[in-house]
Amino acid sequence: ILGYSQGVSIATRWVARRKIKCNHLLLHSGAIPKELIPEDFTFMDPTTKVTYLYGDNDPYITEAKKTEQELKGTNLFGNKLEVQVFKGVHEVNKEFLKETSKEK
Repeated sequence: ILGYSQGVSIATRWVARRKIKCNHLLLHSGAIPKELIPEDFTFMDPTTKVTYLYGDNDPYITEAKKTEQELKGTNLFGNKLEVQVFKGVHEVNKEFLKETSKEK
């Protein structure tokens, strides 16, 4: 499941509320909603990957936002969370998506 920009909040709320199981939850260049709590994701399979991905020159991702989102993501997903930073701005990282789609 991919949430990009404002879609990060939609994807995380949808997964949490509907208890949607997936192999990989990709949170790309957006913000995790503040109201979500770790208990919202206890249904997730232990093997589910969660990636928070953003560009190193994204004008919407400030230093404070990086810290806030990494803390929120770690609080929600624990050791499932992997943070990936790419060279770029606020744009879909097609290369990362291609590589991720090849994973089993």
